[in-house]
Amino acid sequence: MVRVRRYLVTVLAVIGLIAMVGSADAQGKGKGPVKKYKTTKKMAERVGEAHGISLVSSRSMLAQSQYLGVMYIGYSYIDEYGDEYIYWFPYEMIYDGDTGAIEYVPLD
Repeated sequence: MVRVRRYLVTVLAVIGLIAMVGSADAQGKGKGPVKKYKTTKKMAERVGEAHGISLVSSRSMLAQSQYLGVMYIGYSYIDEYGDEYIYWFPYEMIYDGDTGAIEYVPLD
């Protein structure tokens, strides 16, 4: 469980794979909708930081411009300020693959 501003983000795992990501208001005001995206662009990478994930884009190259031929699945929610947060995972870490996922199109 991770707290981001007013929201708690939770992950449900089944046999070691991510089955669901959910968001809920930390003040008990209900659950937030979560969208499931898919893309073949590299959106995140594992690093030596405490939380283990960081953005892969740099000022010289956007992550979305890198084609890798590997599918990534992202789970997103929108906070109370209208900011969208997306948590990206490699396809093989997802229990149901890209079922229900829509193609991610980044805004430039």
